[in-house]
Amino acid sequence: MTNNSIVATEESSIFNLLPEALREGLISQGITKPTPIQQATYKPVLDGRDVIAQSRTGSGKTLAFGLPAFARLGKPQASKPRLLVLTPTRELAQQVSDVFEANFKPQGFRILAITGGKSYRFQTSSLQRGVDAVVATPGRLNDLLQQGAISLNNVEILVLDEMDEMLDFGFAEDIIKIKEAIGKKAQTLLFSATFPPKVTNIARQMVANPFEVKVASTDTSTGLIEHGFVEVKMGRNLDALLGLLLYHDPEHAIIFCKTRDETRNIHNSLLERGFAAGVLNGEMTQNDRSQTMERFKNRQLRILVATDVAARGIDISGLSHVINFTVPTNVETYTHRAGRTGRAGATGKAWTIITHVERREFQFVCSKVKINPTRIELPNAKKIASQFLNNMLFRINANSIESQEYIDHSVENLVANLENDKLKEVLANVLKSEASRQLGKSLHVEDISPAFKTEFGTNVDSSKFGSDRGGRSSRGGFGGGRGGFGGGRGGDRGGFGGGRGGDRGGFGGGRGGDRGGDRGEKRGGYSTSSNRSERGGFGGRGGASKKPTDSSGKRNFPIA
Repeated sequence: MTNNSIVATEESSIFNLLPEALREGLISQGITKPTPIQQATYKPVLDGRDVIAQSRTGSGKTLAFGLPAFARLGKPQASKPRLLVLTPTRELAQQVSDVFEANFKPQGFRILAITGGKSYRFQTSSLQRGVDAVVATPGRLNDLLQQGAISLNNVEILVLDEMDEMLDFGFAEDIIKIKEAIGKKAQTLLFSATFPPKVTNIARQMVANPFEVKVASTDTSTGLIEHGFVEVKMGRNLDALLGLLLYHDPEHAIIFCKTRDETRNIHNSLLERGFAAGVLNGEMTQNDRSQTMERFKNRQLRILVATDVAARGIDISGLSHVINFTVPTNVETYTHRAGRTGRAGATGKAWTIITHVERREFQFVCSKVKINPTRIELPNAKKIASQFLNNMLFRINANSIESQEYIDHSVENLVANLENDKLKEVLANVLKSEASRQLGKSLHVEDISPAFKTEFGTNVDSSKFGSDRGGRSSRGGFGGGRGGFGGGRGGDRGGFGGGRGGDRGGFGGGRGGDRGGDRGEKRGGYSTSSNRSERGGFGGRGGASKKPTDSSGKRNFPIA
């Protein structure tokens, strides 16, 4: 940072300078005070200065440039665009446009999002009718420029949002062409989460005598994010991921993958096991991507499996977990991924699955990000069964389980993995009878068999299951909604980690024996959607699988 710069802090609120109608609109959205980046950028932008700001997604940067930029525009004119915002992805462009619509459309400003995947005709006709602000991706905007469908002669303010991401996507040439079409007269605001040399170099071409701002909370080493890692054997990443999800039961998580194929494979595996999961990758249509994001934001989907390209710029509030399926390739990627959780004063977890050959690479990333991640131990079958009991009790108490068939299937699949026949009978009878009797009522720890507590050490706190937690009933357990954890009927039910007999379907793997048999698709089987299947569940019918064992001969959850 130069002498002509500041580190953002919260002082006297710039909200006092806003028009009353705009301030009331912000308050109605729950925005009662500015974030540090908003506080720091308002005056220099309002004064017409070029600005370089380091701030991650989720820090409130859209309003950091939006509030002073629209204040500088003054009154709406709805002719040629006077404010232009460039973003790396369609999703981020739409998010910025939505924020502008919510806050500045009531003042009469017209805002247009110009991205790929949308109708050229709609975009060109909107431009002909006149707009005040355009939010665009560089590629589509250059297309319209070459067609003569848009003029940038009137642009007074240019915003480069997520500059590091735009350069990662190869938009440098497009950005330079757009800048040339605007001319030197426009005020330029450059925002970036990281400032590698490529960003610094192009910034010199874009801005003049900039005012520089760095938000102190950008570093992912802050206490709001708990960093962790799981080390597994080669080829066991998926098993580790499933174990983490089942045991820790994350509220709202993004799983990051390197390739589209990885996203498809993991997404299918999660659906087969009853998780309410969605996928986001570059091969999807814009409409499908938008629908998936909307469902994820609304908590209809609890898990999103995504590539970096598809998820760039996405801002989801309340994200509890970020899970790297493999080690991120560079520091910037790790920073962007981890920075999606632990926002707005909430804590979040950033976990990475590594193999022994990736240990050195991961250590290098951690040293650069300045974090000391905690090793996460993978659960075995006993621990997962114990945790499943807790979740079952919680869902019963929260009235999110309404089907006796669902209870029967769930309990039968859980107990199939236990060695002690007497304990199986005790657990099955207790859970089934109590679940039947307590549907819609509280089920307390005192109702659980002492034998089960002794065997599993559940340490269930009955206060956890009081009515004050009932609001989580919409989660619907592992699968979300009324997600399946059950299984088919009869002696060929799917097992949780491999049943007693060879004809019980195993936990992991693809189709066939490990999955519970190819007949599991039609009856029982793993749920193939976020909702509960007809006989839906976690198990499945048919197929042979061997019992996973450790050196002692005991069955274990097949992870590593």
